[in-house]
Amino acid sequence: MNITGLKPLYQCDEHDKIVMFAATGEMNKGTLVAISTAIGNTNVFQNTGTPPATPYQTVSTPFGGAPAYAYTVMGKVAGTVKKAGPTDACIGITLNDVRETNRFGENYRYRPTWDAAENDIVLIGQSVPIARRGIFSVDNIVGTAAAGSGFTASGGAFVPQVWSKSTSIGVFLTNEDADGYATIALGCV
Repeated sequence: MNITGLKPLYQCDEHDKIVMFAATGEMNKGTLVAISTAIGNTNVFQNTGTPPATPYQTVSTPFGGAPAYAYTVMGKVAGTVKKAGPTDACIGITLNDVRETNRFGENYRYRPTWDAAENDIVLIGQSVPIARRGIFSVDNIVGTAAAGSGFTASGGAFVPQVWSKSTSIGVFLTNEDADGYATIALGCV
């Protein structure tokens, strides 16, 4: 298992996880994210007389170098997230890596499904689990983390700042260790 961005032991309630968004590109686990595109409420008719939109889109892609009639069909989640920036409303932290290919350049779409699953990887377009609240050990910190200081997001990374109720999305519970990890308490939305 590749441990970057987020250590595997964390504390998070299952009710504080969001699984209705896909990532717009490759991301490491432990990346702070914000909504990029959203869909309407799929649970109501919205007085239009038509059924609600589906949260999934079907995407057909060519199968390697095969002819155009040989393709694979994959469901794709319509709502997407991007790396959170300083002006974005951060909704949480990714719990899985988002990748398209493995370290040998082979596309996960054409590999056995367990290959991505055992490496905690979801494909671009698939739903990525996002934690809104919890306690995590992270290493993508821009600056020096100090226990008790707050943080905000920039490019999906954690930026330490003086804790403020209005601007901080969480607090550092520890200082950075020798490996560059610090424990945080996250409290998005």
